[in-house]
Amino acid sequence: MAVQVHDVIITPPVRRFIDAIFDSEDVTNRIACYLSFSDLACGTQSVSHTLEASTRSRLEVFKQLLQAPFQLTHRDMLHSTYPDFAGRGINDTSLQVLAEALLMGALSKVIILALSGNRISDDGLRNLSNSIQNGALTRLRELWLGHNEIGTVGVQALSEACAVGGLPACQAIQLHMNPRIEGDGISVLALSIKEGVLPVLQTIVVDGRHMQHTQLAAACRSRGIKISRQCSGPLRTRAEALTSC
Repeated sequence: MAVQVHDVIITPPVRRFIDAIFDSEDVTNRIACYLSFSDLACGTQSVSHTLEASTRSRLEVFKQLLQAPFQLTHRDMLHSTYPDFAGRGINDTSLQVLAEALLMGALSKVIILALSGNRISDDGLRNLSNSIQNGALTRLRELWLGHNEIGTVGVQALSEACAVGGLPACQAIQLHMNPRIEGDGISVLALSIKEGVLPVLQTIVVDGRHMQHTQLAAACRSRGIKISRQCSGPLRTRAEALTSC
């Protein structure tokens, strides 16, 4: 039934539009009772412009995933569980695009994210960690970050994202061949593991120099997590085919 409002009639389609925005029948009724037609028209136009701008922004980001270095198809963005981005020359700027796309719902079914053998540093991992922290990769089982330029700051950002439940399904993380990760970065990771972060983690891959890190060894031993310096995932990336682990 249409609702009379001042000099305008709120038709069922308009009511549904308002309901969808505010998700509250009470708010919709108040709008219907107190807003004039001009206010309602201006408000609807403003919302329409905002949605249009948001859609344009999403399309621009998604369009970049169709191009190098990602080269996804439209189907990949919706259905891929294993987008292989290893050895693609991805840098921090490229990874920021991917991080934004993840937040917008791209690759929502991914279970293995292969980013090995790129040029990702702390800034890139911070952007990815922000997406993880905001729930973009809750299905992820394996995160491959080996053979990059990640340091302690990046590891800390990843640990903080995991601490709020960002990777609840993750079983394996690869961090080997990141020479900028020092002992203090491994200590941050060890503390997270000790506190129960990454609840189903089974394997963590680090450089040989970190295999006997006291805190990491103790934390993993207490939870039955395997520390390895060998790539142990079910699939091999292009980078790992060219570079031995």
